[in-house]
Amino acid sequence: MLARHAIGPLAAFSRRPMAGAALAAAMVVCLSTAAPAAPYDDAVAAYKAGDFSTAVGLFLPLARDGMAEAQFDLGVIFLRGEGVTVDPVTAAEWFARAAKQGHADAQVNLGLMYQRGDGVPQDFEKAARYFQQAADQGHAKARNDLAILYARGQGVPRDPDRAAGLFAQAAEQGHTIAQINMAFAYQKGEGVPQDDVEAYRWFFIAAQVLPTHSRAQVEQWMQVLAARMGTAQVSVAENRAQAWLSGN
Repeated sequence: MLARHAIGPLAAFSRRPMAGAALAAAMVVCLSTAAPAAPYDDAVAAYKAGDFSTAVGLFLPLARDGMAEAQFDLGVIFLRGEGVTVDPVTAAEWFARAAKQGHADAQVNLGLMYQRGDGVPQDFEKAARYFQQAADQGHAKARNDLAILYARGQGVPRDPDRAAGLFAQAAEQGHTIAQINMAFAYQKGEGVPQDDVEAYRWFFIAAQVLPTHSRAQVEQWMQVLAARMGTAQVSVAENRAQAWLSGN
């Protein structure tokens, strides 16, 4: 089985702030971790060994027979161009087959492709629909990505309350980008009462797992908040953050 990873930095910052949130969505671009069949294991082994042509040859019959995991994996392979020409159209087709079977990561990726117009015509309503399907399964990234659409009013009516609720769910699940988005929501009072302590708390929590360059940006935002909060409030926020980190 392959570990999950994303194209580009996990917490790459968008250059355009949006409704308090400022983080770009990243694809789920790893092989699935849920299929038990031996031919599937052989395909994963070939992929891990860098023998992408063999992996594709093994995944294809499984995907054509309806295995959602293999369909998702082929979507990843065509998206990344591993052993095949980069082909977002074909990637979207395989993601769609897996998504139809309820594969949450495929639903997220297909939603992102509709959001961006990558391999499919841009369609925010379809993006929201696929994010909702995955969010209904408890997928943290889907909740964050759906929240972004509600915050922007893309494909759904603009609803800061709904956005904040989804950011909060994903943040509590440990989704770092959602934690930062939640911090912005509290900082600006968008969908939640304005609360510098809670904003600082979520920034503090997210900063613990970010790579150095992204953490430096979050720490700058924390410094801005700290300058207007005072020592006592910063201490309260840090204590709340440490309590959350201890229990998660």
